[in-house]
Amino acid sequence: MALFTNDDGGAKPWVKYATVAVVLLGVGFFVWKSVKNIDRPHGLTMACSAPGCDYGDRMAPDPNAQLPLKCPKCGQQSVWPGVNCPACQQPNVMGDDGKVKCRKCGREFGRGS
Repeated sequence: MALFTNDDGGAKPWVKYATVAVVLLGVGFFVWKSVKNIDRPHGLTMACSAPGCDYGDRMAPDPNAQLPLKCPKCGQQSVWPGVNCPACQQPNVMGDDGKVKCRKCGREFGRGS
């Protein structure tokens, strides 16, 4: 314990500074993590249904907007609410029958699976 304490039993200055530094780094990390995700919209998973376009993201669309929305990647009016694949998290558009075949990993899923 002589490494951490003075002759009078108190903590050495470097121990105090190291403790403060570790606490500040920890607080800074948690502040950074929370601020980093602030600009992400808390909305719906949206995906493009155009063949060959793999656009998908979480967004908060205008509630008055008419579906389908314009895709920012391919420019077509083909963005619909979607679902994320349970295996790879790729956004996909659900078919009218409630089934989806993931365009990234090929897994089939849907309502009730």
